[in-house]
Amino acid sequence: MNTLKEMFKIADTHVRKIDLAFEALKSVVPFDQKKVLDLSIQDSLWVELLISRFAKLQDFIGKKMIDQFLKMTKDYSDNMTMLEKLNQLERLEIIPSVDVWEQMREARNHIAHEYPDEPALTAKYLNQIFEFTPQLIEILNHIKYRSG
Repeated sequence: MNTLKEMFKIADTHVRKIDLAFEALKSVVPFDQKKVLDLSIQDSLWVELLISRFAKLQDFIGKKMIDQFLKMTKDYSDNMTMLEKLNQLERLEIIPSVDVWEQMREARNHIAHEYPDEPALTAKYLNQIFEFTPQLIEILNHIKYRSG
């Protein structure tokens, strides 16, 4: 897998599943402590799907697509740090800001952990993931658009 076109197929699979979970959870959002404690089995499965696919999509964009995209635009060198890549993406208006990408990453990292004794903390991170999901998909769409 070395072309962006092939990568878009994989990313689109994540997006389709994110869309399903996102739609199913709209009636539950915003999450709070009580909602986290009272999630139905079905909603818990939707939450798991959303979290999993959000993490996979962000990882895929961050670890695979960014390099390929920057190579295509000739804005890449092998010794670039991730921060340099993100700064370049911000300049190219692919990401809204480096800060937003890092906030997404932080939310993704936090939600990957279980907080059974802290449902308010779980609610906080779920709300962040729900907020960042459209932005992550928009980043993918910017890469697609700019790739031709």
